[in-house]
Amino acid sequence: MRRILSARAADRRRVLLVFAFVTFAVNLRGPITAISPVIADIRADLGIDVATAGLLTTLPVLCFSLATPFAAWLLARVGIEAGVLLTLGGLGAGTILRAVDGFATALAGTALIGVSITIGNIVALMIIMRDFYRQRRMMTGVDVFAMSLGAMACAGFTAPIAAVAGWRFAIAVWAALALLSALLWLRLLRRPAPPPEDVPPAPPHAAPPVWRRAMPWLLGITFGGQTFLFYGLTAWLPRYLGEAGGLSVSEAGYAAALFQILGLAGSFGVPLLMGARVSRFAPLVSVALAWLAMPLGLLAAPGWWPLWVLCGGYASGGGFAVIFTLIMERARGQDDNRRIAAFVQGVGYLIAAASPTLVGYAVQVSGSWVPGFLLLAAMALAIAASGAAAIARK
Repeated sequence: MRRILSARAADRRRVLLVFAFVTFAVNLRGPITAISPVIADIRADLGIDVATAGLLTTLPVLCFSLATPFAAWLLARVGIEAGVLLTLGGLGAGTILRAVDGFATALAGTALIGVSITIGNIVALMIIMRDFYRQRRMMTGVDVFAMSLGAMACAGFTAPIAAVAGWRFAIAVWAALALLSALLWLRLLRRPAPPPEDVPPAPPHAAPPVWRRAMPWLLGITFGGQTFLFYGLTAWLPRYLGEAGGLSVSEAGYAAALFQILGLAGSFGVPLLMGARVSRFAPLVSVALAWLAMPLGLLAAPGWWPLWVLCGGYASGGGFAVIFTLIMERARGQDDNRRIAAFVQGVGYLIAAASPTLVGYAVQVSGSWVPGFLLLAAMALAIAASGAAAIARK
């Protein structure tokens, strides 16, 4: 009887852990996308120009790169659960701080959000490796799905809320999501945790620093190409479709939203492909080809944009799932997982932060969309090359 009750308690904790993990991941993109729908109101109220307002969306991406050494150092000392609560606490505080006063306060809140998400990006993979290693591929898909869901919700509902209650309340209200997740994690902490799943043991000898190993560099370049494409197309897709595709402002906005929504298909489709008995290179190749098809297809036949957006959506969700899974499968234990995750995301987001500017500069200098979109296509080829090299290495 005691064993039965213990098993039931463990099952209830497992269900609570899944819910807590999903609510945690939901918070890891939404605070960033909540700004874009009300950026015009923010500019008018704070009296700032377009370039200055852009800091509110680009600063978090820079934090994803520059703050990763700090995040990895912090997590090594405080552990997973404290890292989760620090992430959620920082997100809640930063989301409110961003809305309460002038531009300096908004920038401080944005920086706090960026650092908090940087910690969360790493700790999410640590949770999967510790608690869901047997289901790592599917749970990585769940992680990407939940992040996309949070991003869509904040992007979709912020403007309607702002129309009723103003932009400050509309961006501050999302702190409630962080509070809800924190409450679930606090409840989870009151339940005894079972032993970790079959995580690969750490090697008997200390692994070399990640920057001296080929695998993290290969994954970092792959992740850099993935995020470069994602942020570049997110920034410029609406304008391109308006100019080359003849879409109205609202129609181009719907197309951009569709690009984000279709990422959900890739976040689950690619993990299923990874679990199928096909070539181990197939998931990565499918992602690289889909990324390649989007910019080249938009250039060749902009009127077929729904097809190219479908390709890009699949690649955006699937690429994150492939790379995050590779990080866990190539790590030599949990501590190595933390180090590699921090290094890969640091390198990748540093590359990604330059994407909107480089694509925009290429368009401005040439007077054509061709050079900018060819640059994006080149990144798809980089994903294929570096990703295949990473998979080939044991």
